[in-house]
Formats: sequence, C-alpha cells, structure tokens
Amino acid sequence: MSSTLNDLLATLDNPAKLHAAMVHLPIAVAFLAPLFLLAAGVLPGRRRMGSFLAVIAYALLAIATLVTIQSGESAYDAIGDVPAAVGTMAHDHGELAERVWTWGLVGAVIAALGLLKEKKKVAIAGVWAGFAFGLFTAGWTAIAAHQGGVLVYEHGVGTPNPVLAQDAGTPDTPADPRAVHFVDHVFPILEDRCMGCHRAGRAESGLDLTSMDAILRGADHGPVLKPGYPEASMMMTVIRGNHPEIDRMPKGKRGPLTDEQTEAIRLWIEQGAVWVD
Repeated sequence: MSSTLNDLLATLDNPAKLHAAMVHLPIAVAFLAPLFLLAAGVLPGRRRMGSFLAVIAYALLAIATLVTIQSGESAYDAIGDVPAAVGTMAHDHGELAERVWTWGLVGAVIAALGLLKEKKKVAIAGVWAGFAFGLFTAGWTAIAAHQGGVLVYEHGVGTPNPVLAQDAGTPDTPADPRAVHFVDHVFPILEDRCMGCHRAGRAESGLDLTSMDAILRGADHGPVLKPGYPEASMMMTVIRGNHPEIDRMPKGKRGPLTDEQTEAIRLWIEQGAVWVD
C-alpha cells in the first residue's frame, strides 16, 4: 500500500507521468457529453436533464483540458533532444489539445439551448446541434489522443527508454546525444563494474542491470532508478556510499567508481536514463 502511495506521489514530480495520468479525464468526458445529448434528443421528458448533464460535462471538459495542457507544457519542456520529426509531432499534438478546451465552452453554450422551456423548437434544435458538435469534439479529441499515443508508444517520449537502437544515428539522422552518452560512457561502466553481480542468473539483492525493464523492476529493497531525478535514485545513493543500510557499490578490489564515472551515471539519469539495446 505504501509503495503504491509513493508511486502516486512520485507521479506529481514527473511531468510526463503526470500528463499521462491526467489526459484520460478530458478524453472520457469528450465522449460522454454527446451521449447525454443523444439521450435528451431521443427520450421525451428527459431533454432538460440530458442537456443539463451535457452542459456540466462540457464545462468539465474545458476545465480538465486547461489543467491537462499545463501538465503537457511541462512534459514538453522536459522532452529532451528528440529527432526533429518527433518534436514537430509533439508540437502539433499540443496545438490540437489547446483547441479542445475552446470546443468544451462552445459545446456548453450549445447544450444550454436544450434547457429552454418556452422555445421548444429552439431547444430541440440545440440538443441535436450539440450532439453533432459533440461528435466533432470527440473526434478532434481522439485525434489529439492518438498523436499522444504515437509519441509515447512508438517514439518512447516521456518514458524511461525514449530512444531505440535505430535512433543512435544514421547517415541522414544525427545521433541522439543521450544515446551516445549511454553507449560511450554509461554502458561500459555497467558492463565492466556492475553486471558481473547484477545480471540474469546472478541478480544479487534481486537487482538485474542488463536491461531497462529489469532495472525498473528494482531490487529486493525497492526501486533503484527514478529517470530524470538522480538525487532521488537509490542507484546514485549507493554508488556514492551514502545509503544508511547498503554498502557502497561496486564492491571488490578495484574499489568504488571514479568521480568521472559517477558523474557520467548521474548525468545519464538526469537526462532520462536513455537505454539503447
């Protein structure tokens, strides 16, 4: 229970995770609002109730979208050095999302026409106009959400592993400097000084350092890496010898890491802990 609570609290400190957690509300509301208006249009006697719920839903859509945009801007600022095409897609995603709150306000105004008592024809027209506009808003929101999904699941934006092996550089695409730093300065340290004891088949203390998935699973004593936050990562605490219960790592006759090696790992974590297979 405490681990779950800590994970939830950690989300507040991670712009990408916070944005990912918040985007679901406006998406859900955007699809829910037109359903209220559909019910108002097809169920006699429920027109005003359905219209009222739609007004509330559209107002919530506007507010939730504004809040989500704020988290999205923070996530965009922390996106790092990604390929130009990915950066353009992220910008376009933000542009689409910024329109949704406006559509929410417009939808609320149109849906409010269904609350009219004296002008029944206007009210009915407002219900169906609001429903049609709701379909448009839901479609717009779906496109924005799809772009966000592509950024996360195809390009790894906002995840601990935002760069794939093929992104390490081609004749036409400059190498991502985070990937270069990992390949040139971090992986050799992990391979030479850490993986001997922390690998599949010999995961001392339950820690396997041979893949990002394994690292994120952590060790027997809990998570060891918080991408983007070296000072909050147990890996750095142990490497520096500052953990109150765990010996300084790596152990052995060769002694601890040099200051240069320690800084290389600290910078790697700070830049998002990019992993290249």
